[in-house]
Order: sequence, then C-alpha cells, then structure tokens
Amino acid sequence: MYRTPESLTSRLEQIDGRGYPAYRDLEGSYAFPLFKLQIDRVQRDPFAPPTLIRVFVDSRETGLDSDIWSSDSRRIAICDYLTRRLVDALSTRSRRSGSGSSGRLEIAIPGQEIVERTSVQLDRERFEIRAYAGLPAQGRRVSGQAACRLLTRDLPEAIREALDLEDLEDHLRRHLETHEDQDVIRYQLKKAGLVAFIADGAILPRRSGEDDRPMSGDAAIPFCSPQTLRVELDTPNKGRVGGMGIRQGVTLITGGGYHGKSTLLKAIERGIYNHVPGDGREYVVTDRDAVKVRAEEGRSVGCVDLSPFVGELPTGLSSDVFSTDDASGSTSQAASVNEVIEMGGSVLLMDEDTSATNFLIRDERMTRLIENRNEPLRPYVLYVRSLATFGVSTILVMGGSGAFFETADAVLRITNYEIKDVTREAKRIAEEVPRSGEECNSFQEWRRSRQIAQWVVGRSTQGIRVRHRGRELQVGEDRIDCSALEQLCIEGQMTSLGHFLKHCADEIGSGTVLKEVVTKAVGKVYDQGLDSLTDRPTGRLVMIRAHEIAGALNRARRIVAEQSR
Repeated sequence: MYRTPESLTSRLEQIDGRGYPAYRDLEGSYAFPLFKLQIDRVQRDPFAPPTLIRVFVDSRETGLDSDIWSSDSRRIAICDYLTRRLVDALSTRSRRSGSGSSGRLEIAIPGQEIVERTSVQLDRERFEIRAYAGLPAQGRRVSGQAACRLLTRDLPEAIREALDLEDLEDHLRRHLETHEDQDVIRYQLKKAGLVAFIADGAILPRRSGEDDRPMSGDAAIPFCSPQTLRVELDTPNKGRVGGMGIRQGVTLITGGGYHGKSTLLKAIERGIYNHVPGDGREYVVTDRDAVKVRAEEGRSVGCVDLSPFVGELPTGLSSDVFSTDDASGSTSQAASVNEVIEMGGSVLLMDEDTSATNFLIRDERMTRLIENRNEPLRPYVLYVRSLATFGVSTILVMGGSGAFFETADAVLRITNYEIKDVTREAKRIAEEVPRSGEECNSFQEWRRSRQIAQWVVGRSTQGIRVRHRGRELQVGEDRIDCSALEQLCIEGQMTSLGHFLKHCADEIGSGTVLKEVVTKAVGKVYDQGLDSLTDRPTGRLVMIRAHEIAGALNRARRIVAEQSR
C-alpha cells in the first residue's frame, strides 16, 4: 500500500523535535508523481551510515526507446550512465544541515570503469535507483522541516534532472555503444590469437596516482602502434578499429625509466574492465583472465606446489606441498603463479618493479658464485616458454635485464611513450650474448587443484561478520591483506569481495575444491544477480572476477588446504 507525499510531510511535522529513532515511522512506500519511493531501513542515529532509499521509475518516463537497452551489455551501460547522472544531480542538492550525516544525498560513485553494480538496476518495466540519505537532525533529535525539504523537494528534483535524457540521447547512445564495442573486441581476442589490444590514439597516462582520469596537455601522447604489430578489429558501432595487438605467448616491454613501460602495463591490467568514453583507454581491451602477479613478502601460502620453481629446501620443507605463514618475495610470487593457473588464468602480468628479482632471473656471475646445487630457486625465465606452450601467456615489464630476449615472442621498446618493435634486434643481441641455463618443460604435468579442509573464521549468533578497512578484509576472525590484488581497483569491490567470501565460507567443508567453490559462488551471482550476496538490498555492490575471490581465499591465514588426489 503506497502512501502519499503529503502523508510523508505530515508525519515529519508530527515527529519534529522528537528523538532520532522516531524516523523509523517513515519506513514504507510512497507514491510520488514521477516515481515510487521506498524507505527501507532508517539509520539508528545521525552519525550512523545514512538511510537506504530506493526509487522505482517506470522506464517509459525516460522517453527512450526500449531497444536502446536491447542487450545485457547495454543494460549494464545504461545503469552505469544513469548512476553518473545521479551522482551529479544528488551532489548539487546534498548539503549538511545538522549533526552527523544530516542532509546528505548520495549514490555509490563510479570511477572510469563501466561495471555491473547495484546502485541502479533495470528491467523491461522500470529502473530501480538505490541512493542514501542522511536524515537531518539537531543533536540527536529529528529536524522535520529539513527532512521534508530533503525527501519531498530535493530528491524528486534530482531524480527528475537525472532522468531527463531525451536531450542527451546521443551522449547516452555513445556511452552504450562504446561499452558494447569493448565487449565485442574482447570477445574477438582469442579468435585473433591476441591477449590484449591497444587502439591507436589511446591516451594511457593518468593525471596522478590518485586521479585516474586521463592526462591532458602536451604530456598526453596518443598511442601509436608499431606497423609490425598493428591489427584491425571489427566493432558493431565504431566500425574497424586499428591498433596494437599483443599476441598469445611471451611479450617483453622494455625501455628507460619514466618512459611509460609501467603505464602501458597498467593500462593492459585495467583493460579487463570497460571504460567510459573520453577515458583515453576505452579501446584498450584485455583478456578477462589476465591477472597481475607480484611479490608479497610475508603472505600466507597454503599447500601450493612450488616444485617447478623451488627444488629441495635446506629446511627440509617439501616444495611440492608448500605452506608457510611468512613467504619470501620469490616464493610468494611463485605461489601466485600457481594459484592463478589453478583458477584458469590465461595471461600473467608482471612488472620488475614489484617482482622478486631472484624469482625472475639469475645471471651467470651469481651462478658461478652460488652453485646450482646450493640454490633451490629456479627462475621464471626458464619456464616462461613452457608456460606459453601450456597456454598461459606472459606480459612482462623489464628494463634492467635482457634475460628474456631468447624466449620473448615480441620485444617492445618504449621511449617517451612511443612504442617500437625491437624483437629482431633483441634476438640478435641474444645470439651474441647468450644467457646461461636451459629452458624447463615441466608444466604440462604440474597443474594441480587444491581442496580446503576447513576455514576457521569463527561465527557469532548473527553468523559470519564481514567488514573491511582500506585493502584489509576481515571475515569473522580472519584478516586478509588484499593489497596485492591490484585489479581490485573500483570503489565497492572490497565490499562485494567480503560478501563473496562469506558465501564461500558457508559452502566450505572437508574436501571442498577451491576452484569449484569460487566458480559456484560467481555462477550464482551471474544467475541471480548481485543481490543474492546479501540479505537485504544495498546500492554499494560491484561485480568482481573469480580470480580476485580466489586470490583473497589464497591469502586467508585460517584456511587449511590440501592438494587434491
């Protein structure tokens, strides 16, 4: 039963000046001329997280043809676009008007990526908008007049402004079509033998480490593909798009410091997500199963087979069933490679700046000083070719060593953000100055899956409590450092990860295969939506990949794992 806006105004007048819990009387549904308002859960005091409000709008109110969201790809894009419209419309009307969060009107703020989220949802009949309102208070008493202005004037004005899309149909259509084109390019990558594509004209540098928008001015040099690596891919809206195709196999990115090596890798790393028009990277597209791997000194490793990279350990520990609560940089990176492959990762992304040197390479001089029989580590350079044959490509940034020249399928040199294919030159140098060590070919029979015997998280009467601060996630009593999962880069993904892990914890029992429990959790969300992760609606969830869920589980210190037999 819907109540009227007038009844909402009347109730606010009645509770004006009363204690803050009186706001709970507002919970319920209201029929406004343009939309239906649902007040789901009122915050307990003005300093608590703001109140969730849901707004339901008939999709015909937008004045747009229904064919504009005719596919799942376009549905995600139009919800993203409307979220961005609402950010602007709500923020201009959000003003502090009392204690705590009083007067705030907000919605989850998206970054440069277009992803599925719960802030705005769409079906054939209606839009559902999930926003947050800080109900006004003076001290801890209801400020009825300010609340009335917020809910019956400011909110309707913001919704009306955000939904006024007829004059913006061309802009909206570009948003949808750009997103759709990126999906189509990504679908074509494997068929074309590629793992990534960087379009000519792309702007890769960012404004700063804290500002992910594209750099502007003379420093923003447009990307230009080397002719030897140039490919063209078809898109349904933009037509044929030309640029550099990074092929399956081993690609080495080299060059001097500050010339753009890591910037290119970062763009490829973020290319697993689609980007908004004008981002500069909207046609930088990467295989969805590309995963960044780095050294993580001190991380937990549970029952991982490190035998390709680590021989007999002097401590007597077995490297083929390796566990530790305090891994070194090299063993942590070796474990991450194994874990990514276990989850079906197809591309490993690495940067020498964040890698363990002794994991990647070992030169002739060090081999002479420390004989192989006294060095259990076998460097990645000896295995990278075998991995490529096995179906796992590598894109590696390295400016300090030419050890990968022999094994690289392509060597790219970057000078002041300009790319040149120097593969032939690198191969000639490799012949003139050969490296030591023979390539290894043991990965074909090495791949193993692991089971989780138990996860000791601890449960209260309310079940498993999940929360996060920055990049640290707490699931029950287990604290998980997710700082090395660099592709978790979108606001809201840490919240979603926590709910995914809570779901996984409920499914884990003796003999649970790690990959299966993660795949099942992701499959459920694809079938039932992100709302299936929570007991009540929220507007702060963002879709994440199975790789990040598995990555968090692999770093959980209270998981007891064992290898499948």
